[in-house]
Amino acid sequence: MFLIFGEFKANATLTTEIRDRKTAEKILQPSEAELIAERQRLKNSVKKLQPTQTQIVYSEKKSSLGQLTATRNSSYCQRYRHN
Repeated sequence: MFLIFGEFKANATLTTEIRDRKTAEKILQPSEAELIAERQRLKNSVKKLQPTQTQIVYSEKKSSLGQLTATRNSSYCQRYRHN
């Protein structure tokens, strides 16, 4: 008889755990959907920002090259004047 009561208690515990998990899943499902939607929005934002980032990097490279060229030309002109 104790074994039967123990099995009944174990089944009741499992039933409670299953019910609690199903309740938790119902609560979390909207959150999961929101996370998926937010992830998609973030992916779209990254796609929109990538060309801008590329343009900024290109502009910075051009600026650095221009400064380097100007510095070298300036050094060359100063050496030429002193000779």
